[in-house]
Amino acid sequence: MIFEQIRIQNLFSYYGEQTFDFPFPTPDKPVVLISGRNGFGKTSFITSVKLLFLGTSEVMLRDTSIGATFRPHTYLLGMDHIWQGVFNRDAREQRLSEYGITLIWREEKGRVTVRRYWRYDGGELEPYLSIEADFNEDGLGLNKLIDEPEEAEEFLQRRLPRDIVPFFFYDGEKVQQLAEANQEGLMRQIEKLLGLAAVDTLDQYLELAVKAWKRDGTAINEQAEYNTLGAKLQLKQAERAKAQAAADDVEADLENLEREIRRHARQIESIRTQVLQRDTPHLKEKMMRAKDSYELLCQRVAASLPMAAPLWAAPELVQGIANQLEGAVTDASQRLAEEIRGVFERLPARLFDEPPHPSPRLSEPQKLHYRQKLGAILSQYTEPSTGGFFSLNSDQTIALKRRIDYFFHARNERQRLADDLREVGRLRREWQQAKAEVEAIDELSPEQKQVFHEREAEMVELRTRRDDLIEQRGKYAHYIGHHDAELERLATQISQQETKLVKASINSHQINRAQQARRVFELYGNCLKKNRRAEIEIALNQCFKQLMTSHHQISNIKLNENFALSYRDTQDREIGLANISAGMKQLTAQALLWALSDVSGRGVPVIVDTPLARIDRLHQENLLRNYYPKAAQQVIVLPTDSELDADKYGILKPWVNAEFRLENPNGDRTRIERDTAMYTIEEA
Repeated sequence: MIFEQIRIQNLFSYYGEQTFDFPFPTPDKPVVLISGRNGFGKTSFITSVKLLFLGTSEVMLRDTSIGATFRPHTYLLGMDHIWQGVFNRDAREQRLSEYGITLIWREEKGRVTVRRYWRYDGGELEPYLSIEADFNEDGLGLNKLIDEPEEAEEFLQRRLPRDIVPFFFYDGEKVQQLAEANQEGLMRQIEKLLGLAAVDTLDQYLELAVKAWKRDGTAINEQAEYNTLGAKLQLKQAERAKAQAAADDVEADLENLEREIRRHARQIESIRTQVLQRDTPHLKEKMMRAKDSYELLCQRVAASLPMAAPLWAAPELVQGIANQLEGAVTDASQRLAEEIRGVFERLPARLFDEPPHPSPRLSEPQKLHYRQKLGAILSQYTEPSTGGFFSLNSDQTIALKRRIDYFFHARNERQRLADDLREVGRLRREWQQAKAEVEAIDELSPEQKQVFHEREAEMVELRTRRDDLIEQRGKYAHYIGHHDAELERLATQISQQETKLVKASINSHQINRAQQARRVFELYGNCLKKNRRAEIEIALNQCFKQLMTSHHQISNIKLNENFALSYRDTQDREIGLANISAGMKQLTAQALLWALSDVSGRGVPVIVDTPLARIDRLHQENLLRNYYPKAAQQVIVLPTDSELDADKYGILKPWVNAEFRLENPNGDRTRIERDTAMYTIEEA
C-alpha cells in the first residue's frame, strides 16, 4: 500500500480542500516530510487519516486529549467549552456542507480511492463511505464501486484492521505506552497484526458449529424448550443492552456535567474572595485589630529603643571597640605619658615663677625659650602609644570601656528589641493585607456582584441536574443488575437444557470430532504464536541494538506468551520497568513497532507525529539514520523545527522523497506549501 494522494476537506484546521500529492517512494528515498509549527495542522493530518480508516468508532471517540468520551454527533460537531469538534470552524460558520477526507493508494492489484465524508447543513448528519478500485477482487471486472457501508468497511478492515492502526499511525510521544503495556488488549492487537487471530476465529466457528449440532439433533420437545429459553434470553439481552445504552448516555452526560460544575466552581472561587459581602465586617474588624496592635507595639518600641540603637544592632563593631579600649587601659606607656603631661603642666610655673629666683632674673623671652625647650624634651615621652586614636585619659578610657562592655554583653535585651522589631513588621503586613482586602471588596462593581450571584444560581441548577442524573444512574444500575441476575438464571437453564440435548443428539460423534479439532487447533495456535513470538523477539533485539547505542543496561529483550516485554541485563537478570528511563522505553517501543512491521509483512505506510519526542540527541540521530529510512516502504514524518533542527535535518535529508510545509497563522486555515525544504543546503 503506497499513498499517492490525500485530500482533506474542512476537517480540523484544514479549510476547503487541501491536497497532498506524494511521489512514488524508492528504497533510497522512502521518507516524506510534513513540517510545521505546533498548531499548524500536523496532528490534524494524522487524525484525519485515522478518521478515514476508523470512522467514528469507539477508538476515535475515546482518542482525545481531554479524557472525555463522546458520541459520534458531539465528536464531529463539538461541545461548548470542552471540544471544538472535527469539522473546521470557519467552514461551519460559512455553512459549507461537505466535510471529509479522500485517500488514493496503490497496491499490488491496482489503485484504490477511498472517500469518507459527511454532509451537514445544520440539520441531520449524513455519513458516507465509498471505495472505488480499478480492479475486482473476484476477478469479474474493473472499476468496481463499493458504496454500501458494511461492504466498504469490510474492504478497509481487510487492508488495515482497526485494532492495528495504532501500529502504523502514531504519536511519538505516546509510543512509550507500548513498552509498558502488559495487557490482553495489546496481545490481541499483535495477534491480528501477525495473522494469528485466524486460529482463534476458526475455534469460535467450531464452537458455533458444535452448538448448532447440539440443537439440530434433539428430540422435538427438548428442542422446543430450548428454543423458548433462547428466545427469552435474546429478549432479556436486548432489554439489558437498551438499558446499558441509556445508562451509558446518563454516564456521559454526568461526566460532562461534572466538568461544567468544576468550571463554575473555579469561577465562583475566583470571585468569592472579592464578592462575599458578609465577610466585609469581619475583614474591617480584623484590619482595625491589626492596626491597633501595630501602633501599640510601635509606641512601645519607640519608648524603649535607646539612642544607642546602632550599638545594639552591631555587636561585632562593639567588640572591636572594646578590644581597642582594653589595650589602651592596660598600656603602661599610656599611663606614663599621662603622668609626664601632668608634671609638665605644673613644672614651668614652679620653676620660673616661684622663689628662689636667679640673679639677675630671667627675662620673659628667656623664660619662653626655656619653656619651649623643656616642652620639646618631654614631648617624646608624652605621645600616646595608640597613635592618637584615643584622645582620652585612662579614667575616661576605663569609663568608656564599661559602657561598651554593657552593650556587648546585653544579649537578652538586644534579642528582645529584635523580636519587637520583627513583630512590628509582621503586624504592619497583616494590617496592610486586611486593608487591601477591605478596599478590594468596597471597590467591586454592582455588575461583578451580579455575576457572582448568577454563577451561584447556575451552580445550584447544575448540582440539581447532577443529583437527578445520579438518581437515574442508580435506577439504571438496579435495573441492569436485575437483568443480569435474570440472564444468569436463563443461562443456567439453557446450559442444563443443552446437556439434555447432547444426550438426545444423533450428532454426538460430530461434536466429539469437533472438540478434538478445537484441541488440535489450540495446540497449533500455541505453536504458531510461539514461532512468531520467536521471530519478533529476534527482530526486536536487532532493531533495538541499532537504536540504543549509548550504553548496555538492556542486553536482551524477551517476549512472554502474551507478548509482554521483559528486559534482561548482561547476566540475564530481569530489569524492572521503574529502573528504565522514559527515553529507553520509547526506543524499545520504536524497536517493537519496527520489528512488528518487518515480521508482519504488511505493506502499510508509517505516519509518525512528534517523531523524536523526549529522546536524547544521540538516539535521535540513530532513529533518523536507522529507523525512519527502513520503517516501511513509505514513511511520513511530521516534525516541528525544534525537533528537527538543521543538523538532524541534514542526517535525514538523503532519504527524503518529498517535503511539505504547513502554514496556519490564523489557527483554522492550514495552507500547504509544496517542495519547501525545512532548511537550506548551507544550514543543513
